Amino acid sequence: MFDKIISELRISENQQNWFEYGKSHLAHMALGACSAGIAAYAYFLGVGEYPNKIALCTAVMFFWAAYELITQWNARGFGNFEDWVFLSVWGAGTPILATSEITIGSSHLIVDLDDAWKILTLPTAHLIVGIIVRLCKEGPHGGGT
Repeated sequence: MFDKIISELRISENQQNWFEYGKSHLAHMALGACSAGIAAYAYFLGVGEYPNKIALCTAVMFFWAAYELITQWNARGFGNFEDWVFLSVWGAGTPILATSEITIGSSHLIVDLDDAWKILTLPTAHLIVGIIVRLCKEGPHGGGT
């Protein structure tokens, strides 16, 4: 599964096609969610409790910003920035902010659905707007997938 996500990230250069845009950014969100889960659990294993949400979000955002700047920055300036937003802000930030530790020292987390739906509204709207913009640019005959 991880290989499939990475392959979707690598073919994201066709950002004008609505379908490729959607696949690429869903893959960025999945990778962000996985990275947040791995970072939180690694911290839990080392310290015995989950990290502060703001500290974890900040660390993940800085890590992926550095990675994007060092390895992938190119002439698609805004495209790279949008990749980073989907990966670190929406992908990693959503699960971090939607979950809470039940008891300090316990590995169990709880998802507050009242918070989760509010948090998921922003990345969903961002993705829908991006897809609609590309559909409008393709015209009535589409650009193919």
